[in-house]
Amino acid sequence: MKLTAETHIKSDRDTVWRLSQTPQLHARWDLRFTDIEYLPRESASEPQRFRYATRIGFGLAVKGWGETIGDPERATSALRFGSTDAKSIIREGTGSWTYSDQAGTVRFSTVYDYAIRHGWFGRVLDLLFRPLMIWATRWSFDRLRIWIEDGVQPETSFRLWLLKVVARYALALTWIYEGLIPKILIQRADEIALVQNAGLFWRTPSHTLAALGFAEIGFGLWLLLGRFEKVAAILSTIGIISLATLVTSVRPAVLADPLGGISKNLGLLACGLIVWGLSDLSPLASRAKPRRRREVRDKGRSPFAEALREDLHLAAPLVQAHLTPELGVHRYQGTMKSVWRIEGLRRWLSAPFLWVGSWMHTLFPETGDGISFQIMNRFFIGTDGIARMTFERKFHFPDVERSFEATMLYDEKADVILDALGHRRHLLVELVPTIENGAITLRSRRQWLTPFGLPIRFPLPRFLAGEATIQEWQESETSLGIRVTISNRMFGAFFGYEGTFERIDGVAESVRQPVTASTGDRPLSGMARVAVVLVALIGTAAYGASFLVGTISHGAWLWSTRVALASGISWPVFGLALLGARRAGGAWEWFDICLRTMALGIAVLSLASVANLAVAATALNRASTAFVAAHLALLLAADVSMAVYFARKALRLGMPLSMSIGLWVGVLNGAFALFLVLS
Repeated sequence: MKLTAETHIKSDRDTVWRLSQTPQLHARWDLRFTDIEYLPRESASEPQRFRYATRIGFGLAVKGWGETIGDPERATSALRFGSTDAKSIIREGTGSWTYSDQAGTVRFSTVYDYAIRHGWFGRVLDLLFRPLMIWATRWSFDRLRIWIEDGVQPETSFRLWLLKVVARYALALTWIYEGLIPKILIQRADEIALVQNAGLFWRTPSHTLAALGFAEIGFGLWLLLGRFEKVAAILSTIGIISLATLVTSVRPAVLADPLGGISKNLGLLACGLIVWGLSDLSPLASRAKPRRRREVRDKGRSPFAEALREDLHLAAPLVQAHLTPELGVHRYQGTMKSVWRIEGLRRWLSAPFLWVGSWMHTLFPETGDGISFQIMNRFFIGTDGIARMTFERKFHFPDVERSFEATMLYDEKADVILDALGHRRHLLVELVPTIENGAITLRSRRQWLTPFGLPIRFPLPRFLAGEATIQEWQESETSLGIRVTISNRMFGAFFGYEGTFERIDGVAESVRQPVTASTGDRPLSGMARVAVVLVALIGTAAYGASFLVGTISHGAWLWSTRVALASGISWPVFGLALLGARRAGGAWEWFDICLRTMALGIAVLSLASVANLAVAATALNRASTAFVAAHLALLLAADVSMAVYFARKALRLGMPLSMSIGLWVGVLNGAFALFLVLS
């Protein structure tokens, strides 16, 4: 296993070269070296020899030698190194550094390897030493990046990293101790009574306490590992506040205990704040882990050009022009000679599939001869940088108009075209293109159900799948021919159509590079989505629990419970309605909008929780008109601020303002009010 590291630094190449090729500066940021000393050389054409030393503690140091050849113009540096020191398991090694400019940043990377000494004993030690060296290399690369980008000196960033690690470990060990000792191994009577009085337990209070303990241990182990430490610090802070709120609501006397859990939690909150605040200013090895880079492709190439590659030139000229158009919208019109269905019993058995297809805008039950139709193709680059082609066919039958809609993109991993079928993209099909006698033939392969276009795939059994064969050829100098046949293992070929069409627009009806509608926001990562959902759930629960602190009327307690339940139920209802109403944008884009909107509402709602805790510490009456009015005002402020934010983001994705406001008021607020009354 070779040792690798890679970082992207917002700087110029000369700066990165100087800080990595100057011995005194190099030793400041590279954790693997304490001292580096260049040796004299007779000419610049000779390799630069050097000596290095690494202190390992207890007054000991490992010494070694090396030689390097660097070329600033070619932005490469080759290295050969080794050691005769018996304390080092490295006998000799080679490596290289590369510096490449990439749109205002420098990609600084290294690859190296070494041979070991001490025989089998050295090989055993290397099982631990090599991962440690990989970590130290990547940690050092990120340390250099922070030095250049943020101006944090390497010595300072090391101290900040040490402070952050100590705070994270203290936080992790506290969670593990709190989960293991008082909740699993030695369950105290007051802890069990606390769970029982809260009324929030499953089976028995003892079982619930143990389950909570295992959850706290798991959370502590997450903090120990250091993965996504900022998210862990945020969730730790929310968890501490939520548990403290729950405890004080059931046993308010803990507020007066100077050595109780509340005082301890202040220190833990400080640790969480340190981890969160120092995460970006202290080195992290995972940031310098090399990322897999896909082969660079021309983003202006259509899915068919990507899939066919050199075979594309075998297609007839008009077929090539249709499948590899310019970016923009292109229109065609023609006549279907025949739209047919199978006869006999199988005609009736296949009818339900065609009726479902008409709802999905993929198939239809109508038949006829001489049916006029139009095709609109749109070739565009999505916000994710992937080229897509849409095919929209409209068939004009005597009594009804039917539609076929599909969006195609190239799947590099499977080397096929993925065809998302229908207006809502409920069906995903693999298409394999081939060129035969100048004509293109597309044959379907695997198929999945993808509800509402979500990136969730449910394999469709072969006996339910419709196997498609699409053929397109050049009919004349100006027209194209098309033949589509849909078959099934049970019914055979049960539906199809054949006709000719030609282009009716001379040029693309759009700008050179149109893109799909976008909110302008970066997509949330998977961990960020999970974190926001947890924040929303915990924030809503904290709002309800804040009413339980101190003395409170039965009506206020019922109010808090109803608000929490209605909020939790109305959002999923709103999300489903939104998926059905959207006209543009991916499902994950709308999901991210909802998450960001919820986060804004929770931020406003947290003021109400703070107000409850503040009032609980005073003699104010929480049944007073002023208290109720303040809560209603905060809820209204949360709703209005979320509605404004959502409407602005929805407008950027092409949803009319009237529709977004109607969905917000009619579905979300309506469902909230309904569940509030019913609960």
